[in-house]
Amino acid sequence: MNKLWDVDMVGVLATEDYVRQKTGKACVFINNQNAVQFSVRLISETPGNFPNRDLFTGFSTNLESYAFEDRTWEPDAVRKEALVNFLEDKLMVFRPQQKTRRDGDDVYQMTEVRLKSKTDAFQESTTFVPVPVFCAGRHARDEAEFVEKLRARRYVGRIEHISTELHDTPAQVLFKDPLGAYTVHGVFDKHLFANGGFSF
Repeated sequence: MNKLWDVDMVGVLATEDYVRQKTGKACVFINNQNAVQFSVRLISETPGNFPNRDLFTGFSTNLESYAFEDRTWEPDAVRKEALVNFLEDKLMVFRPQQKTRRDGDDVYQMTEVRLKSKTDAFQESTTFVPVPVFCAGRHARDEAEFVEKLRARRYVGRIEHISTELHDTPAQVLFKDPLGAYTVHGVFDKHLFANGGFSF
């Protein structure tokens, strides 16, 4: 059984101690396919119906589009250290996938991985909350029209890769103007989702 969630999540390379405590295994190792495999710790909120899971599997192949090269001819320790060094200052944005192996165990992996640099303000305790961003020209002519739609409880449009489930109403949404400035709107306590997207 395979299941892919169409939501973006954020994670960081897990620490060795964290993975050992949770699974009894190493955080970074060379797997049976001779690829570097690693564990990612989830640092973003998940949809309400998502399984209680905070570790995801990543592979060196997930990083190839970002110019990470797994030098398979190097010693294992060098390959693992190269991956750790490559990811230590990065966030991983990904879509989670659940796979059920032949032995019946569920494995959670990253798909469609995108890397972002950690900001100077990042700390190990940092968490991320998914917030929809609506844009001028795409969801409304301007902010005044967007606010008018919100107040009238009209549909304001779709946002990709964020939960639309009724129990996952975002407390706030952002509106981005043509100059790239953001305005926060809310607080919302419920929403509807249909062909016209969200209505708060």
